[in-house]
Amino acid sequence: MKPPPATIAEAFDAWTAIQAQVPGTGQEVLKRLCDEQAQIEDLAVRLPITTARDVWQLLAMATDEGGALTPASETLFQRARDEAATITAEAPVRA
Repeated sequence: MKPPPATIAEAFDAWTAIQAQVPGTGQEVLKRLCDEQAQIEDLAVRLPITTARDVWQLLAMATDEGGALTPASETLFQRARDEAATITAEAPVRA
């Protein structure tokens, strides 16, 4: 069994590889692939963000095409709110 992704880039690569398999699969395989993607998403939203590319990859993984919120996007947005509150409390931004 492969170790879990250690970076957002690794998670995105794994997620994208699964996404490429989705078209044309049967219901049973589709459910398995979607479950694997959800596990990757849940892990990815907790990994350190080190680049702007990480942000875009997280958004791609955490939002559905229709714009519906996913469990991963809820976690990501809560993380953003929590981190923003911490930054604001520590050092206010001056314009």
